[in-house]
Amino acid sequence: MQTVQRYLINNLVIAYISGYHGRNSKVYDRRLTLHRGVSNPISFTFKNEDQKAQDITSKTYELNVVDTESKMSVITKELNNLNTVSATSLTIASDGSSTGTTATASVTNTNVTGSFKVGFFLGGDHTISGPVEITNVNSTNAAGTSTILTLKFDQQTIPSETVDVTAGPKGSANCTITEGDLLPLDAGFYNFAVREVKSDGSREVTYSDTGYAAAGTIEVLDSAYPEFVASTSVTNFTVTADSKSLAKLSGYKPARPGINNNKALHSIAVYTIGFSGDFKVQATMVATPTQPKEWFDVTMDNESSATNTFSNSTGVTTYNFTGVYHNVRFTWENNTGNTGRVDKILYRQ
Repeated sequence: MQTVQRYLINNLVIAYISGYHGRNSKVYDRRLTLHRGVSNPISFTFKNEDQKAQDITSKTYELNVVDTESKMSVITKELNNLNTVSATSLTIASDGSSTGTTATASVTNTNVTGSFKVGFFLGGDHTISGPVEITNVNSTNAAGTSTILTLKFDQQTIPSETVDVTAGPKGSANCTITEGDLLPLDAGFYNFAVREVKSDGSREVTYSDTGYAAAGTIEVLDSAYPEFVASTSVTNFTVTADSKSLAKLSGYKPARPGINNNKALHSIAVYTIGFSGDFKVQATMVATPTQPKEWFDVTMDNESSATNTFSNSTGVTTYNFTGVYHNVRFTWENNTGNTGRVDKILYRQ
């Protein structure tokens, strides 16, 4: 038996939002990889030069992915700040301590949206200035109606008051690059950068390492997952004297027999405008057909006849058919006096 391991891990980016003073230098930042055909979540941590996560509660950041050849932005995403808890009427008990020590806070559970976790930080109104880190979480009674938080104040003395706060992972944000975002991009290398969006609409740099580099590298890969393949569009129909076809006939389209199974599924969407008449799908087992006799009619699934009749049809009609063929083509003919048409056909195999 083969044992296969898969890793549920995050693409993690560290962005620096303060100057570098020679401490804790980071000399290597790994390349991000994005895979076409699936969504790609990316996590971000914002730190200072001492590798300490920073409070970004009130800040807005955006990710830009840039084509290295055209220098144009191909993806822009606003990052989601991960503030997961809101609490009203959180009462902080002061002990008169100085900066860098701890105090407790009591909050009634009915005033909490979300759940507190150790390592989260608080930010809110009144005199709290972050980061205020949650170092312990305890229920105060068996009924679990209220919660006691142990808080560490790094940047101020401990206030004594009741405040409304939000809590979340310190300095953390995320976004998701979707399958659709990557659809127009070729596989290859791109640059990315994260900018702070200021209140006046201006942008401020964040750094990808402690050496003041602003850009990181993304590699877009297309080998791991199947990708969306656009349907074959058929829009040209010519008047024909082909004895096997109706009055209007398309060119033939490859049916990809080499990659289909013995009972291959084909789908078509027929777009009509005021059309009354007959429509057929025809197929051949010949790689390069030259004679009308090489073609035969194909009966759609769940239909009793190869001839599909339309009556003053405007819209989209879908059909499925099965079989392994070298090529297919499409043919149609108006009823007497009808001036409608088959506008186009989308074909997937």
